[in-house]
Parts: sequence; C-alpha cells; structure tokens
Amino acid sequence: GDCHTIARSADGHKVALVHRGSMAAEGASVRYAESVDSGKTFGAFQNIMPFPFVVGADSVAARGGLDAAYNGDELQIVFGAAKFTSGIYAEQQASIYHWSAANGLKKMIDAPAMQAAFASSFSGALNKPQTNTFPIDYPSVGTSDDGTVFVAFQAASSRLSAAGFNYFNVYLIRSTDGGLSWSSPVALETAPEHDFRYPSVSKFNPVSAARQVAIVYQSDGEPASSVMDAAPVSHAELRFRAVQQNELTLSTPQPPSGTPMGFALSQNYPNPFNPNTIVSYRLSAVSQVSLKVFDVLGREVATLVDAEQAVGSYRVSFNAAGLSSGVYFYRLRAGGSDGRSGNFVATKKMLLAK
Repeated sequence: GDCHTIARSADGHKVALVHRGSMAAEGASVRYAESVDSGKTFGAFQNIMPFPFVVGADSVAARGGLDAAYNGDELQIVFGAAKFTSGIYAEQQASIYHWSAANGLKKMIDAPAMQAAFASSFSGALNKPQTNTFPIDYPSVGTSDDGTVFVAFQAASSRLSAAGFNYFNVYLIRSTDGGLSWSSPVALETAPEHDFRYPSVSKFNPVSAARQVAIVYQSDGEPASSVMDAAPVSHAELRFRAVQQNELTLSTPQPPSGTPMGFALSQNYPNPFNPNTIVSYRLSAVSQVSLKVFDVLGREVATLVDAEQAVGSYRVSFNAAGLSSGVYFYRLRAGGSDGRSGNFVATKKMLLAK
C-alpha cells in the first residue's frame, strides 16, 4: 500500500510531505511537496523516483521503509527499493536510496556492500519470506547541527530462529557531505539470538548533547510476524539508545559496493536562489580545481575555487548579491595531478531570482 511521512525544518518555516505510491495506483514512485510558509501552502508534488526507475539494464522500484528530515533547510529523503521485474521484487538486490535537492538520488547501501562489510554474518536473501520485509530495509534519517546526516536501517542476519526465520540487526551509517558519500555501516547490537528492527532516528541530534545520536528500535526474542508469517508468538519491546558518535568509530565515508567514486558536480541548492546557494562536488584524485560562474553571454562573474585539493567531497557557498536576476552557469574543471586521472569538466545551470 501507500506510505507517507512528514518533515519539518528546525525553525519551522519549511515542511515537507513525502509519499510513496502503491503498485495498484501510480506505481511505487517517491515524491514530495514542500511548504516554505510553515505549512500554510504547499507546492506541487515533485517526483524524485519515478516508476519504474531504470538503473543500467534493470528496473528498480521503491518499497518498504520511507523517512525524511531536514539538514538545515535541505530536505533529506531515504527509502527502500529493489530490482523489479514482471511485477516481482528481487530481494537479493535490495538497497536503500537517499535523495537531497543538492545531490540528487543516490544509492546509499546495498546487499553487496553489506556482504563486503559483514561477510557471513549478513544474509542477502531470507531463508523464509517475512511479510513486507527485504534483507535491507526500513531506513530512518536524522541530522545534527554540524551538518552530519545519520541513517539507521535493519538488515538480515545469517542466524536463523528455531522456526527458520532470519534474525535482523539494526545498523547506523552517516554522511558528512550531505549524502554524496557514506560511511561503512556499524551494527548496534551483538545479542546472537535476538531480533532487532524498525529503527527510528531522532530528527535532530545537537552536537552540544555530547555528540549523541538518539535511536529507538524494536527488540524481540523471535523474528517475523506470528500473525502474517506464522512465526512463534513472542513479546516485543522498544529499546532506546543514545549512541556516542565516537563509540561507533564510523569510518571515512565510502560509496556503496559497485559504485565508482569518480568526479562529480551536483546541482546547486537551493535553486532558484536569492542570493546564497551551495555548490557541491566530488574529487576522486588529488586535483587542480577550478570552479567558476558565468553569465548567459559566457562572461566570468565569479571564481569560487582555484586551488589544488585532495580526494574528497566539497561544498562551496556562492553569494550573488551583486548580480542581476537571471540564468547563470557554473563550471568545474578538475584533473588528477598524478597525470593518470585525466581531466573532468562539467557545467550546470542555476537561476538567481531576486
């Protein structure tokens, strides 16, 4: 069936309604409508993952968990998805996607990445079906005031209950560059014969609060549903954790397995803007970087970056207070200083609306 959630910015002026359709309606698309006047009025729904969504030779459809939160003024949306062929989801190719206006739609984590990180302790396919459940599913997103984005999700363990159902564990992953790249997942529980699932991350985790991330999730002695899956009857409970960021020792953000790091230039956010906007980009090699802004006649109006930079992801602020309303272009030139990485050039359009 349909699924929906709501997000609100810290100061309350932005509110987003996020919706995932059902297979019987418009398809499993994901879309949102946003208000900039505290919910008095909303813009038209924007589709961020159409149905079907084509990735290479595969069709991918959203299903399972859906959540949203604001990182400052920037909306963050996460949801589960899987390969979809002839009306059937391929659970072995389940994944979790992240979307933001600045960085677009990107796969956060998938079954191959979990297999690489946890080897035999992760089960890429369920031993017995569990209703409305993929091996990786039910993401929840929260943020902190230093711009870090946290996502918790559940993933199937290779351990089985006496009834043959996979136990699940809850994992935490983070991004420090607005979702361009993500850390390796960290398991939050170690109890071997217990089931943990349905995590929910606090939407705002202030750095001043001892750098803790607040999470609540279900703990149960038996996996699966006694009603829907004929699993043994058990009694679930809610478990709360205030996780210390340094306790988790989250690694340097890495892309999911099979996703090349590469050079990338993202769409500026917000766009249209007045007068400030953010330009994000990613470097896969030590590079001499040039980031410049041009008007519609090709005249250079601003140089945002002109320096050698290390591998990583960057966010640059552009203030157009001294420029007239209209269309502008920003161009990134970057190339590995080792002489082997070639040159990367990308240009995108932005709109200054005063």
